[in-house]
Amino acid sequence: MSHFATKESQIRVAVWVVWFLVILAALVQSSTGMPTAPTSPLLGVVVHDAAQSGALFPWLSTSRWKKWALHQYRTWRSTYQRAKRTAQMARLAMQGVLTMAQVVDWLTASQMRYQLGALPVLYAVLETLQVRRIINRHCPGACDVDYGAVAIVLVLNRLMLPLPLYQIADWVGQTVLVSVLGIPTSKFNDDRLGRTLDVLYPHLNAIWGDIVAVALQKTGVDLSVVFYDVTAFVTHGQHPESQLVDFGFAHNTPSNKRKLKLALNAAADGNIPLLYQTWSGRTADQATVETNLNNLAAWLHKRGKPLHESLIVGDRAMLNAELALLYDKFGLRHLTGLKATSPQLKAVIGRWSDAQIECHPLVEGPSPQTSASLAWASG
Repeated sequence: MSHFATKESQIRVAVWVVWFLVILAALVQSSTGMPTAPTSPLLGVVVHDAAQSGALFPWLSTSRWKKWALHQYRTWRSTYQRAKRTAQMARLAMQGVLTMAQVVDWLTASQMRYQLGALPVLYAVLETLQVRRIINRHCPGACDVDYGAVAIVLVLNRLMLPLPLYQIADWVGQTVLVSVLGIPTSKFNDDRLGRTLDVLYPHLNAIWGDIVAVALQKTGVDLSVVFYDVTAFVTHGQHPESQLVDFGFAHNTPSNKRKLKLALNAAADGNIPLLYQTWSGRTADQATVETNLNNLAAWLHKRGKPLHESLIVGDRAMLNAELALLYDKFGLRHLTGLKATSPQLKAVIGRWSDAQIECHPLVEGPSPQTSASLAWASG
């Protein structure tokens, strides 16, 4: 302990000596009458003039050689480890532990995983959902590459390795998509990809509706329970021409940021998104319910689903007394919290005790319901 105390005292003395010498040098320079610049800095303020005094920190290198050296070292280490593993496998093969066929199979499988990944599975799913055919039906074109094929490439890239548009062509060239689609890599340049996105935008709702219809037909998704909610996406920058990006209230988002809202219906079976619609960031959640009821009722009717067989589940931000009557008008059952905002509702709720509510438990089954609603209407 005495050693550390002595060392700390020496450091303090050295610091004070250095500051004393600096102050003394400044005083001596001012007393010698040396000419000073018209805008001489105050004592203790550091200024830098690169033209006269050179580099600000001359002992530091201006080149980033350390970062370059670290990158080279990591590349060398990765290459060395791969070579070491390959040599170990070869040594085992020569000793008879592994056959050459096993080594070749291991190397082939490694390259297949690297080059293919999940592409065969994802491509098969998109083909099953008829994504390319549906897009070409809504967006026909006279180009040598159809919009459906370009959209398939964009979807697979976003699912596997999201890249800027100008890098997607290089990615396609390293996959089996070139041979599967029968289209050269050069056709997937960023201009074609951008034009495809512009063509698809006006038809997104119709395209998505057809894809969901195929999914329901192929998988038999149960639509007896549908969740409905609204979420918000915060945006940055200026959007003067946008009719959606605007200031507004949304939970868990800053109020001083522009945003847009997305209303979504999702099936409880598989969490599959069914219908969606974009709204202005200024739109209140309850203001979206009536439009959603119209769209959802028409969508269910088009697919031959009786409205009374679907239960719409939402939170209390999606319901008031008028909307509750609107649900009944459409014939849709709903499970939504109703906030007691009026004296009439508070009086009705107060009439029911916990014992009375417990007498009407929820009956399980394919169409769960309770007799409490009947008692509520009669009482």
